[in-house]
Amino acid sequence: DRASVSRTPEVRPAHFVRSRRMAPQEVRRLFELVTSAPGVRDVLDRIPQPALLIGPYRQIVYANPAALALMPIEQLDAIVGRRPGEAWGCRHSDETAGGCGTTRFCATCGAARALRAGQRGQPATEECRIATKVPGEDRDLRLWSARLVVAGEPFTLFSIADISDEKRRQTLERIFLHDVLNTAGGIHGLATLCSGASAVDQLEMSETVGRMAQGLIDELRAQQILSVAEHGDLHVSLETVSCAALIGDVADRYRSHEVAQGRTVAVVPVGADLTIRSDATLLGRVIGNMLKNALEACPENGLVTVGCQADGDHVEFAVHNPAVMPN
Repeated sequence: DRASVSRTPEVRPAHFVRSRRMAPQEVRRLFELVTSAPGVRDVLDRIPQPALLIGPYRQIVYANPAALALMPIEQLDAIVGRRPGEAWGCRHSDETAGGCGTTRFCATCGAARALRAGQRGQPATEECRIATKVPGEDRDLRLWSARLVVAGEPFTLFSIADISDEKRRQTLERIFLHDVLNTAGGIHGLATLCSGASAVDQLEMSETVGRMAQGLIDELRAQQILSVAEHGDLHVSLETVSCAALIGDVADRYRSHEVAQGRTVAVVPVGADLTIRSDATLLGRVIGNMLKNALEACPENGLVTVGCQADGDHVEFAVHNPAVMPN
């Protein structure tokens, strides 16, 4: 039966698409059709980008090696018959008995929309973020879909690109530009006011401008470090670092930052002889980011503390703010 489907009653509700699936023997028939068709498997396997061939009811019929490498399950036999979200380990894919495509999240899923359009013969490009069941393994994907006919059978060709790095860079660049523009705007504003101020105020303003300019330089250096790291060319410069001096420098820098206005930064006393081997610039940047995040989450007139303590052969750095940081 060339149109065989599971006789299990369709599960409702289906929030985006139908939950019906092909019977296992129909999935196997389509797999054998694709893998035996002249040149089809060879072409798919040579494509460097992850690609899936998907049959009726959104089930995977074939996955090329690049696609298998992108998924938590890397065996082709274990992938065939699953839906994309199930193969990727999407945390929502088993929230309903109907599986991938039938949850309340699927209506806004770029992968589901692209697949649906492709099955209708409408080429589509979409983006989505796959929230996986494994913490820290979420992925940002860009997906292309198009209709493909093999030996008279209609399939959807699903091409995938992992754009997690691209999205992370966009976020970092957006934050960087926001911070730099704010700091530069502050410097410009103080420089404008300085010409008409008294000598005492001019001295105070010039000191503030100096601190803000140093902060701007720090932001530019940090972005330079990130850019080098993204290209795999970051070289760590290890040296003996005084923990007390490093924390003191970071705290002083952020006391004059705009996020610290109306808030207090306090340093937990650290022994002067506590030292570690590290890259002072990178470590200072990490602690600075922690401190900045804490200040942003701290209510006005609140207190943020920063310190460290020895823990065996390691040193643990800690920043504390009284409020819960939002997700």
